[in-house]
Amino acid sequence: MVALAAAGDTDASMIEAQTILRKDPENVSVYRNMSGMYYNQGNLGMSLLCAEKALALNDGQPSIYNNMALTYLQQENEPKAIENLKTAIKLDSKNYEANMNLGFIALNSGDYQLAFEIYRLIHADFPDNIECLRYLVHICDDLGKKDQVHEYAVKLRKAERALDAMGGGADTRAAPTQP
Repeated sequence: MVALAAAGDTDASMIEAQTILRKDPENVSVYRNMSGMYYNQGNLGMSLLCAEKALALNDGQPSIYNNMALTYLQQENEPKAIENLKTAIKLDSKNYEANMNLGFIALNSGDYQLAFEIYRLIHADFPDNIECLRYLVHICDDLGKKDQVHEYAVKLRKAERALDAMGGGADTRAAPTQP
């Protein structure tokens, strides 16, 4: 099912998911995957319904909370999004996507100091992450932290050179990440 969805065959993936659920109606991973597929189709209601079903079946995976947060963001329900991201982070404090998305929300709402603190913590866990370093350079510049702008800019250039040396090209991901 995941391979079909990754290949872009959502219809076949949904049929396969329904077939699996007929045999195993409590298959948490199927509900989690269906939540992501519905999200990608723009069907936010069904995405939430599947995510909630996965949670009801005791899905302790932080990713489902991150997915629900993204859905709530699409519905412009920031408080519910933050609540779900905090739950994902509580389950896994080093959850990269949930932390990045929480930082993105803080940045988007204009709370640059909170965004700085969040991205600084992410950087401690992922020191070579280009996406995080880019946010830190931007935020420090906006906050007028000139010494830290320079510090993070140097780290960013070093990480980008290392990525280029490995043949990875530029890291172009941007938060919020999708399910």
